[in-house]
Amino acid sequence: SLANQALDVRLTAIRREFVEKLWSGMLLMAAVGAPISAARAWDTGWQGVYAAHLGLGAGVALVYLGRRRLSLRWLSGILVGLLWCVAYPGVLSFGLAATGFYWLALSCLLANVIFSTRSALVVTAGVGLSLTVIGWGFVRGHLQPAVSLDAYQRLPVAWAMLVVVSGAFLVVVLGALKSKDAAVLGLLTEVEEQRRVIERSATHDPLTDLPSLRLADDRTAMALQQAKRNGEKMALLFVDLDGFKSVNDSFGHETGDAVLCLAARRMVTRLRATDTVARIGGDEFLILLPDLVDAAGAGTVAVALIESLSAPYQACGKRLSIGASIGIAVYPDHGLVGTELRRRADVAMYEAKRQGKGRYRYAQDDDLMLGDRAIRSAAR
Repeated sequence: SLANQALDVRLTAIRREFVEKLWSGMLLMAAVGAPISAARAWDTGWQGVYAAHLGLGAGVALVYLGRRRLSLRWLSGILVGLLWCVAYPGVLSFGLAATGFYWLALSCLLANVIFSTRSALVVTAGVGLSLTVIGWGFVRGHLQPAVSLDAYQRLPVAWAMLVVVSGAFLVVVLGALKSKDAAVLGLLTEVEEQRRVIERSATHDPLTDLPSLRLADDRTAMALQQAKRNGEKMALLFVDLDGFKSVNDSFGHETGDAVLCLAARRMVTRLRATDTVARIGGDEFLILLPDLVDAAGAGTVAVALIESLSAPYQACGKRLSIGASIGIAVYPDHGLVGTELRRRADVAMYEAKRQGKGRYRYAQDDDLMLGDRAIRSAAR
């Protein structure tokens, strides 16, 4: 889906930013480490490892300058390979005294972070196999340290190589990991917020933030079960705003939307916390009144709503007036299921409009027979 594609793009961007931060660290390491590595020649004589490090420093600079042209896979693969190139010349030259083991371990960690656990296992297996071969070479005497290890470990520049270069790159890696984790956490938070928005949009009207018909039906079913269990009454009120179409046509949708939001707010403030106001389309609303003592209570609520909705509105710099017609269906007097109650309340609302608007009307026994005629008369 488009959402999954967008998420993949964001994750790829996060991984790329992580890898580019590591390349910045590699550039810093090359700028500082290559001269330090070469400086060891003053005490140990020139070694091939020093030339390798200088060459690698130049290679790092070239890759860094052209990094924008390389794909993430290539840039990541070169990075892991470069860590091996930094490590193995030292391991071959100094054996167990080399700092290369640090770089090899780091290559396994980064392979896991950048690629996958499977890739990290392959890299780790390669490191283990190669170190086994090199170790066997030293054990059998085929390989020898290039310098005296006792003397080498007393060189300040050798320790500077370990502390400055290795430490600096480790700081870069930890900083890049922290930034990556923060970016992923931010993305997860954004995805979770989008999920909540999508879930809410499925059950709420995006304009007024009132429940939708779907949610109103669910709450009606629950209220009916409660009314049946407790022997109570409940009512559905079908509300239609009188004169709203004229406001919408004369002053535009922006003004009409503002009036709808104000009307929705007025209805919510007039009702109990246990009641539900739902927008079911256009200027039509459905109100659920659970746990009523008697049917007359619904009429009292309808009077209060009509009074509130008929007060002037101040919207988009204009003073406007509309009204409301309300149809009422009560359980169990007018129906036993939600769909039946809603239909009869709808028909009663059209009868109220036909009789003069700005009033409420209870469902009657003949409403279903007169419903079509009432709707046509109100439309005219």
